Amino acid sequence: IPELEEARSLESGKTVKTYPASYPIFSLDRFFVKGVQIKSIQTLRETFGNGLSDHLPLILESIIE
Repeated sequence: IPELEEARSLESGKTVKTYPASYPIFSLDRFFVKGVQIKSIQTLRETFGNGLSDHLPLILESIIE
């Protein structure tokens, strides 16, 4: 879908690594956005070890344009 942009880290310009949760080396999870300014995108490391997923959750903070 050409209108959507992949959300990337503002610091590095890269996608955030989320898999495997124990030692994230792959960027498998994504946010696609349109009409928002990305303020931050990060993983929630505190959830590792809870047994709910083998991926780290992503948190996206944005400003609606």
